[in-house]
Amino acid sequence: MSIAIQSNAQSALLSSLDQATGALVNPFEYSISKRIKAHGKSTYRVQPTNAGATTPGTTLSWDLPKSGFIRSMTLKFEVECAADAANQLVIPATGFLNSIERVNIESSSRRILTMDRAAIMCAYSDLGKEQRDAFERGVGMHGKGSTKYTANQAASSANGTSIEVFMPLLLSCCDASNQSLQTGFLEPIRVSITWASSFNWARKREAGADTYADYSITLSRPELIVDSILLPPADEDATISANFGAGPLSSLVYDYESETDTNATMSALEAEGATITKEIKSTACATDIYFW
Repeated sequence: MSIAIQSNAQSALLSSLDQATGALVNPFEYSISKRIKAHGKSTYRVQPTNAGATTPGTTLSWDLPKSGFIRSMTLKFEVECAADAANQLVIPATGFLNSIERVNIESSSRRILTMDRAAIMCAYSDLGKEQRDAFERGVGMHGKGSTKYTANQAASSANGTSIEVFMPLLLSCCDASNQSLQTGFLEPIRVSITWASSFNWARKREAGADTYADYSITLSRPELIVDSILLPPADEDATISANFGAGPLSSLVYDYESETDTNATMSALEAEGATITKEIKSTACATDIYFW
């Protein structure tokens, strides 16, 4: 008998629950009276309201349709570049995540959730191994998927040779059921992506001379892939009541705040002992603190 089963057998709480009428469900035995209620799952692609805003420093926006509880959102876009003989596209270890500066969730012109690039990296660091691998493949981190762009050829949407990037938005509303955005109940929701101020992190490497220079890239065909859960009206009302029923119509949310940068100069190359001190100015209740 495993340690977990032995522990459960000695638990007074589980013993009380086991004695409750109708509380037991054998997960290996089908019973129509104890199945999960019928519900729906919808995955759809949302087109931006300003599709042309894909240049550095611009903001791209999507208005989410009213379709159940949002469970996940993924930014998808394509990267294009011209062919450059004897040169190869080189990107940093953080991949095409460098394309964006910030992600905002807005409602009635109010920002309710935000993540900058550093916050996304912090959330990524909390993922499990398989989830991190999937995230890395989607945004081309650590050279994953580099076969798409290391060849000396053009990347073009028209020719079907562009580099596709899939970037999961690791917002707290996509991390727990009680944080989900209930689009049918909440005011209209807008997702905004602010692109990085420059795309000069994309470099070209000349194979023969081993030198580097700027490599001009463009972004195209952005869209938002949204996954939502659809519940029957009675279950939807009960869920909303559970999430918002305590006192005023408000709920606890988890957000990220980035403190202002602190700079320090090391006394010598690779010198040990350099100290950086940072006073946290935020007045929020901190559950985690990350060093970036």
